[in-house]
Amino acid sequence: MKSHRRVILLIALTCVYGMFMASDGLSADSGAGGKDIDSVEERRLKASIEEKREELAAREAALRQREIELKTLAVEVDKKLDELQRTGEKMQALFDQIDAEEQQRLRKLSAMYEKMEPFQAAEILVDLEEKLAIKILAGMKGKSGGRILANMDRDTAARLTREFPQVISKL
Repeated sequence: MKSHRRVILLIALTCVYGMFMASDGLSADSGAGGKDIDSVEERRLKASIEEKREELAAREAALRQREIELKTLAVEVDKKLDELQRTGEKMQALFDQIDAEEQQRLRKLSAMYEKMEPFQAAEILVDLEEKLAIKILAGMKGKSGGRILANMDRDTAARLTREFPQVISKL
C-alpha cells in the first residue's frame, strides 16, 4: 500500500515539477548549474518511477499467475463436486434398490404369515422384533391381521397396535 502511495506521489511530483518549470518559463538550458541539478533530480525521479513500475509489473504478473492458479483450482473443485454428485446419485439409487428389495421380502413374508393359521402366526410374530412384526402385519389384508392380533395376548396386541402408526409412517 505504501509503495502505491509513493509511486502516485512521485508521479504527482513529476507532473507538478513539470508544470512549475513550464509556468516559470524555465528551460533546460537556463544555466549550467541549474541544468545539472535538474538533470540529476530528473534522473533520480525517473529511476525511482521506473523502479516502481517494475515492482508494479512484477506484482501484476504475480497476480495474473495467482488468478490462473485459482481458476485451475476452481475447475478442479467443480470436477470433484460433480463427481460427488454422481456418487451421491449412485448411492441413492442403491438405497432405493435396497428399499425395494426389502419391501418385496416383506410382501412375501406377509403372504406367508397370512397363509398360516392365525394362532401359529401369532406365536411366531410375538417372538419377532416389534418393528418387523408390525411391517409384516401391515402387508396383510386387514381381516387376516386382525385374526392374528386376536390370537396374541392382550398386552402384546395393544403394544403392536399402538406402535403401528409410527412404524408405518417411516416406510
